[in-house]
Amino acid sequence: MGDFGSLDAVIWDMDGVIVDSEPSHFISWREVFKKENIQVSEDKLRETFGMTSPQVVREILGQDVSRERAQKISQEKEKIFRSIIRKEAKFLPGVEEWLQIFKEGGILQALASSGSQKNIDSVLNALDVRRFFKEVVSGLEMPSKPAPDVFLLTAEKLGVIPGSCLVIEDSIAGVSAAGSAGMTCLAVATTNPAGKLGKADLILDNLEMLTSEKLQNLFSE
Repeated sequence: MGDFGSLDAVIWDMDGVIVDSEPSHFISWREVFKKENIQVSEDKLRETFGMTSPQVVREILGQDVSRERAQKISQEKEKIFRSIIRKEAKFLPGVEEWLQIFKEGGILQALASSGSQKNIDSVLNALDVRRFFKEVVSGLEMPSKPAPDVFLLTAEKLGVIPGSCLVIEDSIAGVSAAGSAGMTCLAVATTNPAGKLGKADLILDNLEMLTSEKLQNLFSE
């Protein structure tokens, strides 16, 4: 399509892709786990980026943690996160420019996040970017990334085939999910080093480094 070859739609992850939310997540998780008398390193938390909050709890406390306890901890964490991100939300480099370029180029755009709808709404409202997205999908109640469910549902809602979609991700789980969905993945090394994102089709430090030529190479027919 246009200057972007066979690209029909861009599916954006939110945390670590559109918004610099890593510090807010770290603070929130540390606070709730401190109440559980559990210390968690940044490296361990970073490995869980892209997963739903209940799955993060299972990764830290063990897969046998009760559903009720996982939900309670998750809800408390998300409440803390929203109180922080409403004041701290800011775009990552290149995001505003590419949101506009895709919009002007007639490319469909959607947001597909593992976060809750309340979290998504807090970020979209803080950044005033809702107008760019035809669809906004929360994967909280779906199988967590690296399962591809949230991306496949988003493509279905957009009315496009997976092979014509570009997923923009930052997490290891998200990159794997995009690949399992049969979608092309652009990974930004904002929360993970490039060496851990090797399954992506293209890896950049940030979206300021993205060019039309690089997109054409990904979607050349």
